Amino acid sequence: EFGRKTISSYERPTIDAVEQSTMNAGAAEKKAA
Repeated sequence: EFGRKTISSYERPTIDAVEQSTMNAGAAEKKAA
């Protein structure tokens, strides 16, 4: 949460991509597990 908020404050467009990647990675990990 802390890192996410810090990044979004100066890299809004990038955080969207990062959030999407994190969500996709999390979903993939859950499926694999």
